[in-house]
Amino acid sequence: MILAFWVLLAIYAWARFLQVFPGNVPMLAILALHIFPPLVFVLFHGSLFYGWRDILTFTVLFLVVGNIFENLGVLTGVPFGHYSFTDVMEQTDGEN
Repeated sequence: MILAFWVLLAIYAWARFLQVFPGNVPMLAILALHIFPPLVFVLFHGSLFYGWRDILTFTVLFLVVGNIFENLGVLTGVPFGHYSFTDVMEQTDGEN
């Protein structure tokens, strides 16, 4: 299990390095490598301490709460001020 955690960390670190050279690897792949390895790590690590039921409850609860606040912030600027997504998040399928 410890080796799996180190592999996930290495994948995430590699994704951070790839972000410096966005033309060589599709940005969607880089974004996926920023999201999925930490997600897998959190779920497995959390399940060791809290059990599967509790960590999945935590995950669902904070995905819902986080999504509500993000949408509220984009629409109204409350509670964190106005912001928008960068061009990286708005790329079309024909771009890297």
